[in-house]
Amino acid sequence: VLLLNEHEAQHLLGTTGTGSASDLRDGLAARHVRRAIVTRGAGGCQVVDGTAPVVPVPSVDVTAVDTTGCGDAFTGALALRVAAGQDLVAAAEFAATVGAYAATRPGAQNSYPTVAELHHFLADR
Repeated sequence: VLLLNEHEAQHLLGTTGTGSASDLRDGLAARHVRRAIVTRGAGGCQVVDGTAPVVPVPSVDVTAVDTTGCGDAFTGALALRVAAGQDLVAAAEFAATVGAYAATRPGAQNSYPTVAELHHFLADR
């Protein structure tokens, strides 16, 4: 799974705008990328999985304190769920939640939730 942000995706595809979801999927496929997640910060992410329609995954609405570790939190959570065999969309939804949680606390590693903290965070939503 290729994980890149929207600016990296634009550079890879040689575009200057966001384009359509099918343009994203087809452009990645032309570069032999079958599965990808394009992160968009507060805009969530887009999941590309083969020839299926691109699935937008919204971010979780939070008041950000510090976004320093959000990308790493997202990446770690995504890897955890993909390695456990979860489908890419569900893994991205989980990762978006963990990334959002990380934005609510200062610092990088200190902002990553425990399982209990994440359950409490989700219960409040």
